[in-house]
Amino acid sequence: MLSFLRDIATLEELEALSSRWDVVLELEKGTSYREIAKKTGVSTATITRIAHWLKHGEGGYRAALMHIKKA
Repeated sequence: MLSFLRDIATLEELEALSSRWDVVLELEKGTSYREIAKKTGVSTATITRIAHWLKHGEGGYRAALMHIKKA
C-alpha cells in the first residue's frame, strides 16, 4: 500500500493524508478541535469535515483504526 500511495500521490498529498490521519487519531482520543488544530496545523473546518466522515462516512476510517488496534 505504501508503494502504491507513493507512486500515485505527490509528497504534498501524502503530507495532507498524514495530517488527516493525525487528526483522526486525536479525535479518537477525545482531543478538542482547537487543540488538534494547534498540534497538527489543520484548520478547524477540515477537522470538522474529518470528524463528520469518521462518524457518518463509509467506514474507512473506522476500518483503519480497527486494523491498527489489532496490530
